[in-house]
Amino acid sequence: MKYDVFISYSRKDSATVEHICHAFDRAGIRYFIDRQGIAGGFEFPKVLAEAIMASRIVLFVASRNSYESKYTNAELTFAFNEKAKNTILPYIIDGSTMPMELRLVFSGINWRTLESHPIEPTLVADVRRMLNCGVSAHSDTMRQYGVGDYYDENGKQGVVFEVSDDGRHGQIVSLDECRTQWCTLEQYDSEVAVGTEHRSDGSSNTNMVMSRSDRSLYPAFLWCCAKGEEWYLPAIDEVKAIAACCKRLERSLAEHGEALKEWLWSSTEYGGERRYEWDTPGYRALLVEVTSAKVFVIDKHCNYHVRAVARF
Repeated sequence: MKYDVFISYSRKDSATVEHICHAFDRAGIRYFIDRQGIAGGFEFPKVLAEAIMASRIVLFVASRNSYESKYTNAELTFAFNEKAKNTILPYIIDGSTMPMELRLVFSGINWRTLESHPIEPTLVADVRRMLNCGVSAHSDTMRQYGVGDYYDENGKQGVVFEVSDDGRHGQIVSLDECRTQWCTLEQYDSEVAVGTEHRSDGSSNTNMVMSRSDRSLYPAFLWCCAKGEEWYLPAIDEVKAIAACCKRLERSLAEHGEALKEWLWSSTEYGGERRYEWDTPGYRALLVEVTSAKVFVIDKHCNYHVRAVARF
């Protein structure tokens, strides 16, 4: 093909894009970029479309500016209609949130961020691998993680507390936390058991609560889900896993001005024997003391700390 990379970007981001071009020049990567605007009329979309088809990779320089640009949106739409999905590489250069419809489009593709993945060497290395292997960065350049590593991919940020053997999949805990109730005092007094008895699957527990018409009465779950659709209140075994490696998590958390507090709610309800004759199943949930990883049975209306969990 004529070009290695088609660069789709907003001209408002030209300063950053020029750094990308200089890096590609040094690496010998051939690229197409519309710097000044091509002749008007019908020639404009025709030249861009031909350049996209003549490029092996489409690099989408993602930013608040490009999300609002009719030209970058048109280029992306054309690229996804005409080219293989694994030839499109998103590269986020600012701290803005990618629109939901683009996150859906890019699902299954590991996008990069300028903050955590500098142009040199990371972006250049990604492009080179894609050119050499004919596959996406998602399959060949996905980073391998270890427990305690900072994670910043696909719009999610956190610290890794569990990983697969190859280090490419696992779970992260949120950088921040809040102190709140498992459920409100009103709900506690109603003695409602919602049935969140999964011990290792907090996602199922959270979905169970969030599907209820009275979900607004469960502050801990609401706080976790407010982070995005992939975040949830961890089950008891997941919180115990966080506690088991808390020392390794502290370094990354400290770099972001955070620290694990002593007590963390789980999404798992207490389903054991009644401790008192007036007990009902809906009164209590399981809590973990982080430093010892011990589990306690606590009244749901009490205020303790909450951290969200997501999978990668």
